[in-house]
Amino acid sequence: MTSVEDQPVQEVVTEIIQAVKQAREENGISRYRLAKLTGLHASTISLIERGERSPSLFVMLKISAALEISLGCILSKNESQCRCEDEPVASNEDSVQD
Repeated sequence: MTSVEDQPVQEVVTEIIQAVKQAREENGISRYRLAKLTGLHASTISLIERGERSPSLFVMLKISAALEISLGCILSKNESQCRCEDEPVASNEDSVQD
């Protein structure tokens, strides 16, 4: 396994973004729903997932909290083993109030 120090920063950011997108999709959460859960705009989520915007640490913390996955697990690429089993992830069917 290659350490973070050996990888260019953009590669690390790309891997993190891919892990977030995978976690979102595995849990059936739409970009719109994730935006509502985080307080971000849906277009911001889309830009982040396409790699057109690099998320700040604050934004990553909001996203990881909404997905109920620790940021450490996302960074270690073991997000499937880090799920909080006590609380289900909010589904698309959950009502979202504007």
